[in-house]
Amino acid sequence: MIISLEFRNGSFLKTFLGRYNFYSFRPVYTLGSFVTMGYSNNPANYPLTIFVFYICVYSLFVFSIYKLLQEIFSLQNLSLRGKWLLLCFSNILITCLYFLTTERIEIFAWVSASIIHLVPVVFVLLSAWLIIKERKKTDYILLTIASAFVAGGAEHIAASVIASLLLIIITLFYSERKNKGFYAENKPRIIKSIFFLIVLSAFLFIFISNPGIRLHYNEVHRQTDGFATHHGLNAFEAIKLFCKPHKLIGLLFLLVFWMLFQNTFTVISSPKIKLNYFFIPVFCVAGITITTSILAYHTLSVGRIWFAFDVALFVLLSGCIVKFIASVKKDSMILHAGAAIFLITLVLFDIRHIPALLNFSSQHDKIIYSLQQKTPEETIVLKSLPNPDLTNQVPLSSDPNNDVNQLFCRFYNIKAKVSVKN
Repeated sequence: MIISLEFRNGSFLKTFLGRYNFYSFRPVYTLGSFVTMGYSNNPANYPLTIFVFYICVYSLFVFSIYKLLQEIFSLQNLSLRGKWLLLCFSNILITCLYFLTTERIEIFAWVSASIIHLVPVVFVLLSAWLIIKERKKTDYILLTIASAFVAGGAEHIAASVIASLLLIIITLFYSERKNKGFYAENKPRIIKSIFFLIVLSAFLFIFISNPGIRLHYNEVHRQTDGFATHHGLNAFEAIKLFCKPHKLIGLLFLLVFWMLFQNTFTVISSPKIKLNYFFIPVFCVAGITITTSILAYHTLSVGRIWFAFDVALFVLLSGCIVKFIASVKKDSMILHAGAAIFLITLVLFDIRHIPALLNFSSQHDKIIYSLQQKTPEETIVLKSLPNPDLTNQVPLSSDPNNDVNQLFCRFYNIKAKVSVKN
């Protein structure tokens, strides 16, 4: 919301340089905000531009998972029907991740968090596919672009990728030190991994060495209503973040998914999974996320910061499940029951939330349109704003002069003052 107003008051270049000099740089956030809200000063256009943004991110997400599944399970020679099924499975796998995400509403329904946290993770997955696939000359160009998007989001995500990849490479070389043919057999992947590691490190250094990052850090810790003052280092509060009922649904979905996947694509041979390499990212991401949370916010309970850890844990759980069910005889009744539970849960989820989201959308639009017709002399007191359900809505204060209330009015071009009864 704030950056969209910055775009209204100046050009893209002015906002970009302002972020570099006086704020955390995060160029992906600036670019994403400009694409979704910055180039248009009319809030009526935001639903369309934001919708297009999410469609693009989601399409790239599905594409990355589709390509990874193809490479990992040797599914390059599928029929048209098989490719369509694999595309559907890629879509479903994102659903599993959605339910395993600690702060799913912020990550998947708040534009700022999606740009800063979701977009870099999507490009990490894309980079993983570019590294393990057969080498092409364009791979290095695409890896450079992908590394810029990874480093340009939340800083701890890029740092976690660098630490994880570096440790995996060191561990891999150490474990294969007696295998003389290892390097020759995997030379293209090793070269691409090292190239990605160097380029990502360079971009991250550039993006965190801007003069504005220290100013932003000091500003966060001076705020009287920010994370650093309203939250503490209570480990129990952080643990409660991971004890949400929807995570059990996600775990069940993931188990059913891999059972159905291996039953559907029976022609494949299960890959040799070494789980020690799956644990490395989990520990690296957890350590860097904890360090970042403490240093930047003085708290461990900011849910969206844990998204990279959610993804690392998601990959680890997938590896464990694939390795486990490969040696277990699957009963057709269990498969059908699992598929039925999966489908019924999703249908009930949609029945519950789609009407609520439609109601929120229509009611919210009516309220905004009505407020835009009021004069500057008026002060409007709303009983409440509609329930946002699975979306993110910043709460307004009963004080019409509150900074958030005034920002809300400026964002939607409302001339009157607005407050909401507590």
